[in-house]
Amino acid sequence: MIGDVIFSLLSNDATVSGIVGTKIFPSIAIENIDLPYIVYEESDNQPTNTKDGKSELDVVSYDIEIYSSNPTDLSTLSYAVRNCLDRYTGIVSGKRINSIKYVSENTGYNLEDRLYLRMHNYDIRFFPLVETLKQPTNLAAVGNTSDITLTWVDNAVDESGYKVYRGTTLYNLDLLATIAANLQTYVDSTAVANTVYYYYVVPYSSLGNGYASNVVAQKLGGAISVTFDNYLIEETTTDLNIDCTTYLNMAILSNNADVNGNWIEDGTNLGKPLFRYENDSNGELYYDGTRWHLDLPPMVNIQATLGNEAYPWLATWSGVTVVEGTIENYCSEPCAAATYTIKDSADTTLYSGSIAAGGDLNQTITDSEVLLRDSDGNLISTTNVLAQNGAEILAPDGNVAVNGDAYGVVKSNSGIDVLVRYENGTPVGTIVGSVVEIPNPVTPSGIAYQRPRLTGWLGTSYLDGDDAWHLANGTYDYVPPVNPLYMAELDYDAPEPFITLKNPNAFGTLDRFTDIDGTQAYTNVYYIIDHLTGLGWHNSSNLKTGLGFTWNDFITYVHNMDTTTEPGMGGVPFDDWRIPNYQEITSILNQKYNVGATNYSPFNIRAVNIGINNTGFNWTSTRCAGAAVAWNCVLATGVMSQVNMSTSNRRVSFCRNHYN
Repeated sequence: MIGDVIFSLLSNDATVSGIVGTKIFPSIAIENIDLPYIVYEESDNQPTNTKDGKSELDVVSYDIEIYSSNPTDLSTLSYAVRNCLDRYTGIVSGKRINSIKYVSENTGYNLEDRLYLRMHNYDIRFFPLVETLKQPTNLAAVGNTSDITLTWVDNAVDESGYKVYRGTTLYNLDLLATIAANLQTYVDSTAVANTVYYYYVVPYSSLGNGYASNVVAQKLGGAISVTFDNYLIEETTTDLNIDCTTYLNMAILSNNADVNGNWIEDGTNLGKPLFRYENDSNGELYYDGTRWHLDLPPMVNIQATLGNEAYPWLATWSGVTVVEGTIENYCSEPCAAATYTIKDSADTTLYSGSIAAGGDLNQTITDSEVLLRDSDGNLISTTNVLAQNGAEILAPDGNVAVNGDAYGVVKSNSGIDVLVRYENGTPVGTIVGSVVEIPNPVTPSGIAYQRPRLTGWLGTSYLDGDDAWHLANGTYDYVPPVNPLYMAELDYDAPEPFITLKNPNAFGTLDRFTDIDGTQAYTNVYYIIDHLTGLGWHNSSNLKTGLGFTWNDFITYVHNMDTTTEPGMGGVPFDDWRIPNYQEITSILNQKYNVGATNYSPFNIRAVNIGINNTGFNWTSTRCAGAAVAWNCVLATGVMSQVNMSTSNRRVSFCRNHYN
């Protein structure tokens, strides 16, 4: 019922959230969740109903289960929870909390799961719907010639808005409008003449509807003013002000009948309210020339039963007979002429005049003319529209030509994209004024390489030299030639497509991998060029004498090392080496081989020897977001996995941008 209150208080408490974060769960925790965490669950609800109505203050009990891996942390978290909840009062999640009381606690240990548990019990006193969505009071209605205005006193708290109900009888009211919170007025502009309307308003929120207001009756012209109270229909002192054309339907009293209501005048009987009315006639309705009167029978006290749920302003009475009465045409004076005004939606007066009493009006509304123009104001087409009707005019399509030749048709209110490009697909052309200028042809040159995709890591760099640092500092930036000879790609029809290019490399061969001289002699075994990605690889296993280091150690070490003096670098004349990221290291993994993803020339890494590194794990520069782990690769098998970056020792391989 109020679990959202528990969650809101605990998750927004700095001490509690500093220990468990958002690991606060209703009823049951997520499977395999890390300790510590909190579970809350409702155990009991005790509404404080009264003899006169619904509960205005409920007491609900909640169990707060606190789980930890050791008793010290359990005690710290337990005290923080108690300090947060005990004796709290205020408004949380739209609910008004009277008080939260700490009742008891129990401590235990789960041997199977090896966790410590402490259970708190709290009693929470809160105000239900009736406290916040209180009944609007003093609902009144005033009618003029065009609309009926409702006013009331807003007593609700934290409502989402008000619902306005309307009907032509007292017993069948439908939803008319839903309006904003804190309003105290509504104008009904849909009312029609010679019709009595009944109204009431109800506050509502996400919790449901509140209690309805009293009911009022009114019609256009302000001819009547009758109020039906939530617990009493009272007409003895009401001036009905009936005019010559009024037809008033209302609940009246027949002989020996009693009015619906719940009027507390003489206390209670058996805990139920009493109704009282008094006069010396038998329910006579009469007009004295000035106003209408309703005389009631002699004083009688009648016990009411429970209220009617369908009509909250009515009560049910034992032995009551209610009849529908009609009041009509009791005036002797003729009605004055009426005036009329016809306006458009912009409140501009179109016609005005008068109608004699009892007369009719037949007013013809002039047709409207609709004009369709282009953006320069030129008239395209026109049509006439009957009043209260619509019109549909189809705007003509436009023709598009390129260098005088027809290109296509563009729909009205839309555009068209004329694509100008080279045969290789590269867009070309610049709009200068109204002319598309094509630059002079560019002689194809260079090769466009397929650099490995970004890893997706766009977050904060943890150490200089990691994946995010290289991304931020432009290491991965690559701009291919404007008009390349071709794109570097593999030949999927070759016997060995993983190492065979479709087009010649920079040395004129179809070899994906070569040494620094463009051959596959690999006299200098330390350097390998990948002509598909444009990366260069170092084929050494001697960095730091082959010992493994943590991710933190290697990232910092490689970023700051002097490659000209570093043992094991083989004298390769480059100083811009880096630890490869996830996508870079996987680009050289050939999953064809069952004994090793890099068991091919020139790497030749098998499970029994060392190539780029060894058959063990090799760090990448890519860290996993939200966890103290980084990706590593087993080059002998091609397996990628996540390993603790600060406690695990691994080796590294190197790469660089050979072709920029």
